[in-house]
Amino acid sequence: MNNEWSLVERGFLVRLILVRHGQSVGNIVKEDMPDPPLTPLGVEQAKLTRDYLLDFEIDHILASPLIRSLATAQPLAQELGLPITVWRELMEVRRLGLYVGPSSLELLKEFPEAEFDPDINEDGWVCEGNETPRKAAMRAKRVLERLSPQYAGQTVAVFAHGDFNHYLLCAALGITQYDMFRFRQSNGCVNIIDFTGEPVTVHVINDDMHQRNVVLAVEQDVV
Repeated sequence: MNNEWSLVERGFLVRLILVRHGQSVGNIVKEDMPDPPLTPLGVEQAKLTRDYLLDFEIDHILASPLIRSLATAQPLAQELGLPITVWRELMEVRRLGLYVGPSSLELLKEFPEAEFDPDINEDGWVCEGNETPRKAAMRAKRVLERLSPQYAGQTVAVFAHGDFNHYLLCAALGITQYDMFRFRQSNGCVNIIDFTGEPVTVHVINDDMHQRNVVLAVEQDVV
């Protein structure tokens, strides 16, 4: 590989490549769908994101337990021969009520690459719902605190969600007024941040140029 990203010296503590899942059915309907699959466009976005991320020396792949996140991570995991480590704490912010997700056995049928945290088991996993912005921000902070010691000196691709990515980015940048503005997160976008202690280095936010042609083609078909 001769891409500039493969030539960066590993002087950082953790390189976080934060990805939003591809378009899901829930993105195009109005009713509540806690765990919808990807649309055909979302499937293409997952493949394009895989192709883009092959230019990076990725050591680990993490994902939320929601199907749209796992399905976006799967093409990259298959190409690299890496497992998908599934953290419940990467789930999307849910402001409505309780949701109980599929069991680990059910998820393994579709995602054999998955490896689960203990709170995702044969009884399924639980999203309590009714999550406030403060709780979401605290959860994002816990995720970053867990990443740094566990993956020191490595590059980690994390596949998560639009709202939760916002809180992760706020936590990464030390932003406490997390509801005063929004980080735009397009489906399939990539954010790249290096944690080197001090300062944090932000390379890109909401990079979706790797998939613009397919999105434009779909939009033209709709018109």
